[in-house]
Amino acid sequence: MPTAKLGARVLDAAAPPSRGKIDYVIWDSELKGFGCKITARGKRVFLFQYWSPVASGKRRRVTFGEQGGHYEGPDGTTVALTPHSARKLAEAVRGEVAAGRDPFLDRERTERAKLDRDTEEKRARAAAAEAERQRAASQRTFAEVAAEQCAAWQERTTLPISSRRRLSPRTVRERERMLRAYISPVIGTRPVEEIGPEDAEAVRRAMGLGRTIQANRVQQLCHLVLNEIERGGRANPFALGKRRQGQWFEEQETREPLTREELGRLFQALDADDDGTRGGAHDAIRLLTLTGWRKGEALSLRWDAVDLDSGDVLLAATKTGKSSRSLTPNARKLLVNIPHRGPYVFPSPEDPRKPRQEVKRVWLRVRAAAGIAKPLHALRHSFATLALNEGVGLEMVGALLGHKNPATTLRYAKVEDQKRREAAEAVGPALSRLSSSKMDVIPLRVRRK
Repeated sequence: MPTAKLGARVLDAAAPPSRGKIDYVIWDSELKGFGCKITARGKRVFLFQYWSPVASGKRRRVTFGEQGGHYEGPDGTTVALTPHSARKLAEAVRGEVAAGRDPFLDRERTERAKLDRDTEEKRARAAAAEAERQRAASQRTFAEVAAEQCAAWQERTTLPISSRRRLSPRTVRERERMLRAYISPVIGTRPVEEIGPEDAEAVRRAMGLGRTIQANRVQQLCHLVLNEIERGGRANPFALGKRRQGQWFEEQETREPLTREELGRLFQALDADDDGTRGGAHDAIRLLTLTGWRKGEALSLRWDAVDLDSGDVLLAATKTGKSSRSLTPNARKLLVNIPHRGPYVFPSPEDPRKPRQEVKRVWLRVRAAAGIAKPLHALRHSFATLALNEGVGLEMVGALLGHKNPATTLRYAKVEDQKRREAAEAVGPALSRLSSSKMDVIPLRVRRK
């Protein structure tokens, strides 16, 4: 390796190693162990190399830094690095080695202690920031947290229909309505950290006893909002039961399907109330009865989604995403007789370019004339029950209704009393034969012989 008295002239004249060559060191000819490493990028780094007086056979190398830079000593002083100042630093290190100390180990301990101090300071800053965040979060009111959740829900409406995280705009509007009407007036100004069981009880009392289903939905929404934030480990006061999934009020199935007799009276009432205008609310109710579709699917039906020749319909946006349906012969006949007055089968009376939004007024009038007190959605239950009792398989019934899970179809389909009696009559003879026959029972001891 080259040796020379390290000075500015020597270092300036030193050429960096050629491409592919390793870095080299120019050693000082007067101070043993003092050198300057020349890198391929042209950097000049001062260093001092020695044999450790503590660890036998260990060669140590203390690096001071690059020429033109600064060296920070153990005592915190800063020195501008030149060949002269670097030589002074090397002489100081040589003096420590001569005294039996290893500057490399001392420097390593100092750097480790500094690193530990920096780590502790970083942890302290993080803890302080977390405490400040929790303090700021504890001062947020329920209304502020709910507003942030509403913004997040709005973003989820833009996700693809196939995404499991997607929310329909109707769901978001209903959540915002419940927050505005039932929840914010009671606990909107309460800090989220202070919300407890007494606040949940206040919301439940404000709902009253006549709206049990709506009260359960409000409870679920409050539970959802508080679950999205940190509350210092406090339990969610809107969660009930052993698994924290109970509801305020017990819900009973009230959407019983229409019987065959009620369906007959409904069609008679529709014919009597209808003014003969095709494509109106009466035809929309007829289509719901003949297909079992959801109200929104029927009212938003477009002509370009219907193939009247095959009876197939492709619904682009439903509760379960894109859905293919098949029309019953009566439903196809109904659609054939409806004139085209725009892109939608049931256009809005005010603007034919938009779909009809509601048939509630006509439904209430017609069901009263038919002597029925069941909701419009009961028509979907009626279709599922009738198809199941006529021998259509559960999977096919789910396909007609647009269900992805057969368990959902079972909730819609009920077994008629007559079908249940017939099933009992069919099983009875088989059981009678078994009970009347004498079964040959051979004792185990005899059987072994």
